[in-house]
Amino acid sequence: MIRFILVLLIGYVMQSGLNAQQIQASLYLGRKDPKPWWIEYSPKDRGMVTVGPMSKASSRYIGLYKYDEQFNRQWYKQVFEQNGKMRVDHVAVLGDNIVVFVEEELPKEEQLVLWVYQFDLKGNQLSNRKEVNRGSRQKKERMELNYSLSQNKKRLLCFQKSGKKGEKETLRFFVFDEKFKAPDEGGIELPWAAEKFVIKSVKVDNRGDVFVLGRVEDSGGEQSPFRHYIYLYNSAQKDAVEIPLDFQNHIVTDLSFRVDKEGNILLGGYFSKTSPGSVGGVFYQKIDGATLKVAVENYEKLPESFLSRYLSQKQLEKGKELNDFYLDKIIPRSDGGVLLIGEQYYMTTNSYRDVYGFWYTQTFHHYDDVIVTSISGTGQVEWNSVLYKRQVSESPEQLSYFDVVTGENLFFFYEYREKESGINVYYQTIGMNGEASKRVPMFPEYRPGDTFYRVYCEQINNQEAILVYFQKRKKVFTIVRAGFQ
Repeated sequence: MIRFILVLLIGYVMQSGLNAQQIQASLYLGRKDPKPWWIEYSPKDRGMVTVGPMSKASSRYIGLYKYDEQFNRQWYKQVFEQNGKMRVDHVAVLGDNIVVFVEEELPKEEQLVLWVYQFDLKGNQLSNRKEVNRGSRQKKERMELNYSLSQNKKRLLCFQKSGKKGEKETLRFFVFDEKFKAPDEGGIELPWAAEKFVIKSVKVDNRGDVFVLGRVEDSGGEQSPFRHYIYLYNSAQKDAVEIPLDFQNHIVTDLSFRVDKEGNILLGGYFSKTSPGSVGGVFYQKIDGATLKVAVENYEKLPESFLSRYLSQKQLEKGKELNDFYLDKIIPRSDGGVLLIGEQYYMTTNSYRDVYGFWYTQTFHHYDDVIVTSISGTGQVEWNSVLYKRQVSESPEQLSYFDVVTGENLFFFYEYREKESGINVYYQTIGMNGEASKRVPMFPEYRPGDTFYRVYCEQINNQEAILVYFQKRKKVFTIVRAGFQ
């Protein structure tokens, strides 16, 4: 049965314009197999790790499964026995180490404990579980731990916000390397009250330095209602520096950042001339990693030819801008430039009364067009491209997209209902000239009720990605490693 499904998938992919060589490894979990809760790629041996119940009938025993390069199962181990108060909080593969973070409630002590279980790639448990974090289990005082992986996937940042209302915002964190010995612990006390400072992003670079991007309401009378800062914690010096961000009085509506291989900070985002809720242009900054000064900077309004796709001529004449577009990510290019990827998102509600006279309100999530902007190494906008789509549901889990960036193309995968072809996971590409391809169906026999797990999907290098989906009728959970050009 597995061989038949694989042949069918390869044949369908060939008909879709891809080729058989692109399917490099496949795993099919059938009706009797439990679905995993967590999927992680293992860069060291090109294998895969999953965590989830060890039985289809019960989730009492939680297990760790290891697969080789061809996604054949090598071994499995029990991680813990469920007592009703434990849950998997995070899983990561760092070099030869597989680490599973498990949160446990201790009702008598009124505390929440985070344990870590450590295994090597051969299945040996390297030590007994270790306590990583402990705090109050009360909802008002509970402080969640967050995780961020470095770009080379060799350092794992675990951080926690601990500022309370009226107190300064503080971050406590520790960084594990691929040897997963004692972590490098640190912290930053920000000079702002917790309720006024909004943390936008926290990242760790390949060296173990920690970056915090955030904003605070501006009371200085400038045009922009916010001031933005980056706080850089140097892991070698055990100290943090503040980097004020100056956007030349533009109203920054959304932004993101990346740290390149040389330690430079690449900032990109959207700005407006009218209000914080609209988008009228894009900007780019490159902050030199050595001097922490701006080396490249540019702001460009979106051209009228682009805005006219969404706005009428009268709206353009009145200076109307785009609404509901949010920046998802900034992707460094090998030539020093960047790609900005954003998506249109908004919510609507619908109230109705049933036959018994009770009123109900539905909330719908809308994930629509994707905008891609290419910016050169000198900060000039080269092109803007759009992928047109309309996705709406009360449950947003299957909405939005998964992207793969190769040397020559961007691939976008998303579930969509095409009028002629029906529902499927479709893909489109955008070339380095900004030209978008037509929408093409990806999977065979994809039916209503099937699930595309984009949150499990992962790009693992410049040519490969892992794609995951579930066929409801056949009860087959599929994981594929595919190659792209």
